[in-house]
Amino acid sequence: MKVYMSRVTEALEELSSREQQLILWTGRGDGKKISSFVEASCSLFDDSGLGDLLQNEPGAFNAELRALFMELNTALHQIDQNEDADIIIQSREMKRVRELATRALKDCSALAPLDFIVDTKDEP
Repeated sequence: MKVYMSRVTEALEELSSREQQLILWTGRGDGKKISSFVEASCSLFDDSGLGDLLQNEPGAFNAELRALFMELNTALHQIDQNEDADIIIQSREMKRVRELATRALKDCSALAPLDFIVDTKDEP
């Protein structure tokens, strides 16, 4: 089981930044890159392999980091993904997601040396 660190990092950066969300999720940027709440959430837990690792390998992380990822996953599921992007971004729930994603991004630097972490160049 592998986790693609670059996808985790990119998703956490997007989920932690109100500015990125306003640019990417609302179409207010230059149009070169677009995203959405759903894309960022799926990228973090599905596309990266992080969700599978959390579910199938509970000992892969220290208890604190695992709890942080689980709390972030729960917080993401509390947001109505069908809501307008501006409303999601301004919501109290999204503020909590940004706080958790910021903490997770900071703590992810400790993951790099672990065996299950691979870089994007190693993706299939």
